[in-house]
Amino acid sequence: WFLGQYPEHQVGASNQRKSIVCLAEMRDPTEADLRRLPFLERCIKESLRLMPSVPFFSRVLSHDLEVDDVILPKNLAVTVAPWISHRDPDNWERPEEFYPDHFLPEKVSARDPYAYIPFSAGPRNCIGQKFAIAEEKT
Repeated sequence: WFLGQYPEHQVGASNQRKSIVCLAEMRDPTEADLRRLPFLERCIKESLRLMPSVPFFSRVLSHDLEVDDVILPKNLAVTVAPWISHRDPDNWERPEEFYPDHFLPEKVSARDPYAYIPFSAGPRNCIGQKFAIAEEKT
């Protein structure tokens, strides 16, 4: 949907996809081919940032946690909404805009690793996230 709304990004992603050798050889793309689509991957990640496939997920705190001078006790069930963290202006330049450059390597390394959590995070994150991204690329 987002690529359809931003033709300049759609053209960039399409041109990059056309450049991989599997299309010329009429074969299915390999994992190596898919790694050569960084702009398309940034577009996919940006789409998931703005419209995460999971609206929220729950966790139980394993220890007391202080947030803004409030103590959240161990064993408290908390709900995390990626949509909110994905639009936090403290972590995202132009947070409401479709901006694939949010996922340039230098921007990713400068950002809190938990600012982008479309597949949850930590030891209970989605085991299919790499498969999902690969499927979206093909």
